[in-house]
Amino acid sequence: KLRNDSVDYARGEGNLYSDSSSDESSDDDVEGDEEEGFDQWGELDKDAGRTDESTRRLAVCNMDWDRVQAEDIFLVLSSFCPPGGCVKTVDIYLSDFGKSRLEEEERLGP
Repeated sequence: KLRNDSVDYARGEGNLYSDSSSDESSDDDVEGDEEEGFDQWGELDKDAGRTDESTRRLAVCNMDWDRVQAEDIFLVLSSFCPPGGCVKTVDIYLSDFGKSRLEEEERLGP
Protein backbone atom coordinates (compact mmCIF):
# COMPACT_ATOMS: atom_id res chain seq x y z
CA LYS A 1 0.00 0.00 0.00
CA LEU A 2 1.29 3.46 -0.89
CA ARG A 3 2.13 5.59 2.09
CA ASN A 4 0.92 8.97 0.83
CA ASP A 5 -1.81 9.56 -1.75
CA SER A 6 -0.60 13.11 -2.49
CA VAL A 7 2.85 11.96 -3.73
CA ASP A 8 3.20 11.09 -7.43
CA TYR A 9 5.30 7.93 -7.15
CA ALA A 10 5.11 7.30 -10.93
CA ARG A 11 7.13 10.47 -11.58
CA GLY A 12 9.85 9.56 -9.08
CA GLU A 13 8.58 11.70 -6.25
CA GLY A 14 8.88 10.13 -2.82
CA ASN A 15 10.28 6.78 -1.78
CA LEU A 16 8.20 3.63 -2.16
CA TYR A 17 10.34 1.61 0.26
CA SER A 18 10.79 2.11 3.98
CA ASP A 19 14.22 2.39 5.61
CA SER A 20 13.61 -0.48 8.03
CA SER A 21 16.33 -3.07 8.57
CA SER A 22 14.16 -5.86 7.14
CA ASP A 23 14.20 -4.11 3.75
CA GLU A 24 17.98 -3.59 3.72
CA SER A 25 18.69 -7.20 2.80
CA SER A 26 16.27 -7.06 -0.12
CA ASP A 27 17.79 -3.74 -1.27
CA ASP A 28 21.21 -5.42 -1.46
CA ASP A 29 19.75 -8.12 -3.70
CA VAL A 30 18.23 -5.51 -6.03
CA GLU A 31 21.56 -3.70 -6.38
CA GLY A 32 23.24 -6.95 -7.41
CA ASP A 33 20.56 -7.56 -10.05
CA GLU A 34 21.07 -4.11 -11.55
CA GLU A 35 24.74 -4.82 -12.16
CA GLU A 36 23.83 -7.92 -14.16
CA GLY A 37 20.98 -6.20 -16.05
CA PHE A 38 20.75 -5.22 -19.70
CA ASP A 39 23.05 -2.21 -20.27
CA GLN A 40 22.99 -1.83 -24.06
CA TRP A 41 19.84 0.25 -24.59
CA GLY A 42 21.62 2.57 -27.01
CA GLU A 43 22.48 -0.40 -29.19
CA LEU A 44 18.83 -1.30 -29.82
CA ASP A 45 18.22 1.69 -32.08
CA LYS A 46 21.71 2.51 -33.35
CA ASP A 47 20.66 1.89 -36.98
CA ALA A 48 17.45 3.93 -36.73
CA GLY A 49 17.21 7.07 -38.82
CA ARG A 50 17.51 10.42 -37.02
CA THR A 51 15.82 13.72 -37.77
CA ASP A 52 15.89 17.26 -36.42
CA GLU A 53 12.18 17.69 -37.14
CA SER A 54 9.79 17.00 -34.31
CA THR A 55 6.14 16.06 -34.52
CA ARG A 56 3.33 15.51 -32.09
CA ARG A 57 2.81 11.96 -33.27
CA LEU A 58 3.74 8.65 -31.70
CA ALA A 59 3.48 5.24 -33.32
CA VAL A 60 2.36 2.37 -31.12
CA CYS A 61 3.06 -0.98 -32.76
CA ASN A 62 2.68 -4.69 -32.08
CA MET A 63 -0.34 -4.44 -29.81
CA ASP A 64 -3.15 -6.97 -29.46
CA TRP A 65 -5.56 -4.78 -31.41
CA ASP A 66 -8.48 -7.08 -30.65
CA ARG A 67 -8.17 -6.04 -27.01
CA VAL A 68 -6.64 -2.54 -27.13
CA GLN A 69 -8.75 0.46 -28.09
CA ALA A 70 -7.94 4.13 -28.61
CA GLU A 71 -9.41 4.94 -25.19
CA ASP A 72 -6.92 2.58 -23.52
CA ILE A 73 -3.95 4.21 -25.23
CA PHE A 74 -5.33 7.66 -24.43
CA LEU A 75 -5.56 6.81 -20.74
CA VAL A 76 -2.04 5.39 -20.56
CA LEU A 77 -0.42 8.27 -22.45
CA SER A 78 -2.35 10.86 -20.42
CA SER A 79 -0.87 9.43 -17.23
CA PHE A 80 2.60 10.50 -18.43
CA CYS A 81 1.65 14.12 -19.13
CA PRO A 82 3.23 16.79 -16.94
CA PRO A 83 0.91 19.03 -14.92
CA GLY A 84 -0.95 21.23 -17.39
CA GLY A 85 -0.11 18.94 -20.32
CA CYS A 86 -2.61 16.85 -22.23
CA VAL A 87 -3.03 14.27 -24.95
CA LYS A 88 -5.28 15.82 -27.57
CA THR A 89 -6.36 12.76 -29.53
CA VAL A 90 -5.58 9.12 -30.21
CA ASP A 91 -6.34 7.61 -33.61
CA ILE A 92 -5.77 4.04 -34.73
CA TYR A 93 -4.85 3.51 -38.39
CA LEU A 94 -4.82 0.17 -40.16
CA SER A 95 -1.39 -0.60 -41.64
CA ASP A 96 -0.88 -2.34 -44.96
CA PHE A 97 0.38 -5.38 -43.07
CA GLY A 98 -2.69 -5.36 -40.82
CA LYS A 99 -4.95 -5.03 -43.83
CA SER A 100 -3.39 -8.06 -45.51
CA ARG A 101 -3.66 -10.07 -42.28
CA LEU A 102 -7.36 -9.21 -41.96
CA GLU A 103 -8.00 -10.29 -45.57
CA GLU A 104 -6.11 -13.54 -44.92
CA GLU A 105 -8.10 -14.12 -41.74
CA GLU A 106 -11.38 -13.64 -43.61
CA ARG A 107 -10.38 -16.27 -46.18
CA LEU A 108 -8.71 -18.82 -43.91
CA GLY A 109 -10.24 -18.08 -40.52
CA PRO A 110 -8.49 -17.03 -37.31
